Amino acid sequence: MILGEDEIRKVIPDFHLYQLDQVRWMTLKFGCGEENGNRHQKASLMINASYAQDGEAYTVTMKLDGVQQLNLPEIGAEPLAFCELAVEDVRDRMMEGINFYVNDEAFDGMSCYCQNIEFIQVCQLDESGQEVVVWNANGIPIAETGTGCYNIHACDEPQLVFDEISEIMKKGGLTQNDNSKTQKV
Repeated sequence: MILGEDEIRKVIPDFHLYQLDQVRWMTLKFGCGEENGNRHQKASLMINASYAQDGEAYTVTMKLDGVQQLNLPEIGAEPLAFCELAVEDVRDRMMEGINFYVNDEAFDGMSCYCQNIEFIQVCQLDESGQEVVVWNANGIPIAETGTGCYNIHACDEPQLVFDEISEIMKKGGLTQNDNSKTQKV
């Protein structure tokens, strides 16, 4: 069970990860850490995806920390969407700092390993398409936190997210795997 999933079910009783749909935005954030005198890079990924159930439209935001081996499908004419997103607990594999494997099992979707994963916000879309926060893990809607940890305000405009990723690629943070046409961290 993913942290926050029980709380989401209080808002969306039959919530299931498999029903997440189109990715509305995602933000990849890099930071550096040190453990036992060794410096390493840590990545966090926030994903906001659409979700529909019983004629109601929602957006669900989740956060993955300690992301490694991130694979994204080629971004192009087709919108980035989940088809059968699954989270597998891999703690028994004894991979240092890795607890979960996240994989869109259909097609060649997104996949990664991560240390932690949690749902952090659910919004319901009103008749005009505006998001109304119906649950938040911290009790504060993301757009109101202003912490600077994630540039969520800019994510309302998809081009800004792609510009941020392009800048990371220019600095060598992402590489392009020409064989599979996926981007890897």
